Amino acid sequence: MTNPTSYAPGTEAAHKGRSCIITRAISASEILIQYSDTKDIITVRTSSLTARGTKTPQTERPLDAVHDKDLDEARRRLEAITPLLKLSKRTSNDVQARGAELNLGKSTLYRWIKEYEISKRLTSLAPNRRTKRKRNLNKKIEAIIQDVIENEYLTKQKITVVKAADIIARRCRKIGFKAPHKNTVRNRISEIDIREQTKRRHGDKAARDTYSEITDTYSDLDYPLGCVQIDHTLLDIQVVDDVKRIAIGRPWITLAIDKFSRMITGFHLSLDCPNEFTVGLSIIHSSLAKDAELDRLGIEGTWPVWGKIRTIHTDNGKDLSSKLILKACEEYGINVQRRPVKRPEFGGHIERMMKRLGDEIHTLPGTTFSNHMKKGEYDSVKEAALTYDELYRWIVDFIVNDYHLTEHRALEMSPLRTWTEGLKVGSKERTIGFLPPIQNPEEFKMAFLPFQKRTVQRDGISWDNIQYYSPSLKKWIRQKKGRAHAKFLCRRDPRDITKIYFLNPDTKTYQEITISRRSPAVNTLWELRALKKLKAVSGQKLDHRDQIDRSRNQRDELVKTAKKITKKATKKKITEKQKSKNRVKSLQDFPVVPNFPQVIIDNTQDAEGNEKPLNIDLDALKKRWKEQSCQ
Repeated sequence: MTNPTSYAPGTEAAHKGRSCIITRAISASEILIQYSDTKDIITVRTSSLTARGTKTPQTERPLDAVHDKDLDEARRRLEAITPLLKLSKRTSNDVQARGAELNLGKSTLYRWIKEYEISKRLTSLAPNRRTKRKRNLNKKIEAIIQDVIENEYLTKQKITVVKAADIIARRCRKIGFKAPHKNTVRNRISEIDIREQTKRRHGDKAARDTYSEITDTYSDLDYPLGCVQIDHTLLDIQVVDDVKRIAIGRPWITLAIDKFSRMITGFHLSLDCPNEFTVGLSIIHSSLAKDAELDRLGIEGTWPVWGKIRTIHTDNGKDLSSKLILKACEEYGINVQRRPVKRPEFGGHIERMMKRLGDEIHTLPGTTFSNHMKKGEYDSVKEAALTYDELYRWIVDFIVNDYHLTEHRALEMSPLRTWTEGLKVGSKERTIGFLPPIQNPEEFKMAFLPFQKRTVQRDGISWDNIQYYSPSLKKWIRQKKGRAHAKFLCRRDPRDITKIYFLNPDTKTYQEITISRRSPAVNTLWELRALKKLKAVSGQKLDHRDQIDRSRNQRDELVKTAKKITKKATKKKITEKQKSKNRVKSLQDFPVVPNFPQVIIDNTQDAEGNEKPLNIDLDALKKRWKEQSCQ
């Protein structure tokens, strides 16, 4: 609220909304006033008085809200009324004379004087441009403009303003009206909310990503491991095998980051596509102590992250919301929350960390870069130099001795320091400076390890063509369940496939089964995959396959030819047999009559191959038949 222009006796003011007149000053902070309506005289503090007719704060514009052109107009108006403001007693003639001098109306000058005396601010004289300009177009033209904007411009077709103006012009000319200028169409479109335009033309996602506020609806837990985000990415680098240093592919990383401190709680590196097991292994790595791993890798530094995660934030992938993960998390009281569909901003922390790691990966030999333009003529396969184990060690060293120690822009301190400070306050579930470790870490690990159900044979349990055997399996060899072989739950850590964990049906506990001597000497699943891929790359398997195919084709041709010959011979034999049968039958068709002369006619041929004509004396033959029949 604006204070009175002065506290001199006779000055009009307002006290608690009531009009009053200042009578006299009592002290430096108190003053005597008389209400105009009741004529009551009271003592009030000077801070409680306001200028009579003061505008409300809602109508007072800040200096920054006034356009420069309007401010210039305010200066012109102040210059016009300044001589009148300096007069101790201002009369109507004085105002009228000043108006005649400046070619301004008397009422205009009175209005400017009143507006300025209320607040004594230059901006009070600035023009108020709140009202919209009146539209002078014909209603039919306005209807055409609105129809084209609604049904042509605000669509996924995304036509331009010029195209929309052309459609409007053609429709107007068709009904005999002059087409509006294209700037008029632009002005009508500009009046539509920009978010609504983007939503109608480009879709909800584009409008949300561009104009929506970034909010996090997840529980904002303010202590370490209160909220951990997990996601996957395919690293832009080719790794090589340990033996011949041949490129075997790009690895995937499953990364987990603490939302409170931005500390990397754990990760899992794999040559397999992301699945529920890679998520489980990253949770294991996040929850268990890492000192032994740092010692094994020979990395100096500290990674003080262990303990139970309170909440895990994931996207909506099947691997991150599988029954295995949900069941294991439920067992240990870990809450799983999924971010809204197609809302990547809800996973911003992990996304930014993935980008940071990707930028570092691009500096390594064998990088594929993020796109073909950056890659250029760089041969990633040829330049590849790091094995899986070497890349794993590089990532751990980068996390521990680089990322965790670098000041984070949003935190204004390093993730490690933020983590340390966060452990000192605010939670009854942890002691000062430390998180409680996971109780029974082996059982915790079992809940998230990959599993399969396998039968027990005489040579043990087979998994990926690797044999595992222990005398303790003797009881379960070839055990039946109904008419089929019984299958038993087995778990295995891909980072150490020299052993599996067999769930004993009797004791309901896992027992360790080691690899047999006949199986290949590999320690990790990635080494096993690399060994298989190396054999395929070396061409051994391909050469055998060609030889086998060639042999099979030859054998097929042999069988096919034999079948043709056999079929032809069989057909010939049947034909000859049929001819012989027909010839014998023609001789046997005649009935044998006792004492009847048998006549056999042989159509013999002459030397030229022509049949000799038959000369038979039928009368003599008949006479002979009669004589024989009488005998």
